This record gives sequence, structure tokens and C-alpha cells, in this order.
Amino acid sequence: MKLNQQLNNTGILEALAYFDVFDFPLSKEDLFRYTFLDQQDTLDKVLDDLISKGIVHQLGHTFSIRNDQNLQVKREKDIQRASDYYAIALKKSRLISKFPFVRGVFISGSLSKGVMDEKGDIDYFVVTKKNRLWISRTTLLLYRLIFLFNSRKYFCINYLVDEDNLEMSFKNRFTATELITLIPTINPNLFHKMISSNEWFKEYYPSYIQKNHLHQEYVRGLFQKLSEPILNLGLFNALESFLLKTTIRRWNWKFGHLSKADIEVAFLSSKGISKQHSGNFQKRVLQKYETNILELNSKLASV
Repeated sequence: MKLNQQLNNTGILEALAYFDVFDFPLSKEDLFRYTFLDQQDTLDKVLDDLISKGIVHQLGHTFSIRNDQNLQVKREKDIQRASDYYAIALKKSRLISKFPFVRGVFISGSLSKGVMDEKGDIDYFVVTKKNRLWISRTTLLLYRLIFLFNSRKYFCINYLVDEDNLEMSFKNRFTATELITLIPTINPNLFHKMISSNEWFKEYYPSYIQKNHLHQEYVRGLFQKLSEPILNLGLFNALESFLLKTTIRRWNWKFGHLSKADIEVAFLSSKGISKQHSGNFQKRVLQKYETNILELNSKLASV
């Protein structure tokens, strides 16, 4: 669904409507990143017009489609908390990169947007070697189970792809936003290859500019050098297939009440992709976004 007004071509209301789903007002810097605009005076003019019509509200130095000052207060707290979590995420990224067949590690989720809720987890997007995603995923999950008592707080790996599956499976505003906000902590070259494999995101974010972040080039660790030649033996192909099939059966059993389409979106599992979003997070976000767009269309029709 799209806005039915000429202001649609700026992308401001779409951006505000999307991030409102996360109770996150946007600064002018954010709006330059998430809209079609690149001129300060144009942005100021459009914002002033939207504010005068009561469609957008200024909350301190940020803007929202809701007139709620608590959103700005929450944003500041979440930004401060994120700065503390970022150092932990860098350390864990380095650890993850040493596991068998891991080739790239990117921070995803809320931390990749520069915020962290007090109940939030640190999410990672992991790229693995071709044909060894499921063995790699299993070693990471076993580590979390044994050494972290299955705590996801600082070690939530909910999306893995292999080097041959860098193009996103679903192409919508949710996946476009997740893609461009990824923070490449390990192997930035692989991240740039992923961006090049998903040029479709410019339909939603044509003015996208990647921020500069601390990152580390990929270097194979000792554990990888010792374990990968063994795990690359042909007999482990059967294990790779077994782990995939077992995971699919588990999701179908555990979430059998969901439709097949919902399971495919929330728990996409294939030879080169493993996605796990409990509660079908993507669907809920897009539904709330559509509701916000409907409400904005109603407001625009009355001004």
C-alpha cells in the first residue's frame, strides 16, 4: 500500500510510518538516510509543511507521526544502551567468526539501527561457506547451549545464509531496511557483495549510503583450519542434509498451527538459508506498517 499524495515522492512519511512500528522517531540525519531527499532546505520545507498540517510532530530533535514526547525519551535511553552493547557485539562477532565455515558476521536487529531496548538481544546475520551452513549453525547453537546456557541475550543468531545465497529471499520494506542497516563487523568485502546482490532495495531506499563502522577483515582461525578439512569430507554431506531435514520437521511440528506460508517466512529453512523469527516478526511489522499508512492516507485526505 502507498500514500495517495504527492508528498509520497519524498519518502518521509513512509520512513516515519515504518519506524513508528518500533516506537522510534527519526532525526533529520535518519531521514536523509531513509528517504529520497538529499537537500537540507527541501527536507526542512517538507517537514514544516507536514508539521503545520498536524501529520508529523516534532519531538525534540526528532520527528514522528505520533505526538508522544515519551518516544524521544525512550529513543535517547535506547541509544545510550546500544553504545554499551556495541562493544559486546564486536567481541562476540570475532568469536562467531572463528567457528567452522563462518565467512562473515554482521550485526542485525535493533542494535544495527543504533538502539537497544532493555529487553532486547544482540542479533547477528552470519554468512557461511557453501554446503556447510547447517553444520556451522549447529556448532554455534551447541556453543550457546553448553557455554551460555542457551541465553540469546548477547548471542542471538537468527539468520544465516551461505556464500551462494546472498540475495534476500523476500523483497519488501522490512527486508530492505534490515539489509541496509546491517553492520559488517567481520568481512566487509562479503557485505559489499551482498549489497550488490540486492540492488532491488533502492526501490525503498534510493539514497542509501553505508555508514562507516569498525570492522575486521576475515582471517581463518586455528580451530577452522583444524576442523574444516575434516568436516569437509564427503561423509559429512549426509550430516548436513540430516540437520536441514531435522530442523524443517521441528519447525513444522512446533508451529504446525501456522500456515505453510507463515512458516516459510518466519522459519525459512533451505540448503543455503536458515531464518528463525519467532512470532513471524516480519509479518507483524509489515501489518502494523500498513495500518500506519492507512491512517496517514486518511489524514492526508482531510487536509
